[in-house]
Amino acid sequence: GWLMFDAVIVSVSWAFEDSEFTVMRSFRIFRLFAMVSRWTSLQRLFKAIGKTIPKMGTIAAMLGLFFYAFSVFYTNLFWDLYDEGYLDVDYFGNLQLTFLTLFQVMTMDSWTAMVRQVMEVYPWAWVGFVIWVIVTAFFFVNLIVAVICESLIEINSHRDMKRHGKMLRHQDNVVRDQTKTLIAETQQLLKIQNEMLANQIIMERTLLQVVDLLKETGGGSIGSV
Repeated sequence: GWLMFDAVIVSVSWAFEDSEFTVMRSFRIFRLFAMVSRWTSLQRLFKAIGKTIPKMGTIAAMLGLFFYAFSVFYTNLFWDLYDEGYLDVDYFGNLQLTFLTLFQVMTMDSWTAMVRQVMEVYPWAWVGFVIWVIVTAFFFVNLIVAVICESLIEINSHRDMKRHGKMLRHQDNVVRDQTKTLIAETQQLLKIQNEMLANQIIMERTLLQVVDLLKETGGGSIGSV
């Protein structure tokens, strides 16, 4: 699969060498993902992330609603601060800039300086930004981590159950083999015992025949003996 991917990329880049398609050679770096098929822990991690996609979609939709609501709110409140000279950078001039600003605050990247500039005009502004940090940086980020961890736990638990099932099947096979061996040995012992009983019966009958024969031929000498 990866060899075919590499062949297609190289062929296209050679066929259109003087065009922008030569940039496609950089896609060969994605061959690094081939190591996923050889690294068991990476396989489990990617499988766990893949299983979280439906839940991640729900979380992303909820986070998008929060982004849109807070972006509209902050744009209406602070859109003119840059024009009036209170901000060094236009953080809230339009909806797109406010989206980017809120993402910066969510990642907690140098957001305090911007908040202090806003607080020079609106001293209460810190409340809204603190709420945003708590909701996004703490709640949503930890929720995403929790979903991934839960998926990893499920995969590891399923793997342990499969391993335990294999051990139980192996033990069951061992017990079955031991039972078969014990039954075979018991049957052999019973066969030997039956043969011994049969031989004993034959010997007793033979002895009785000999005694009867001696009585018929020797008379009272047998009795005296």
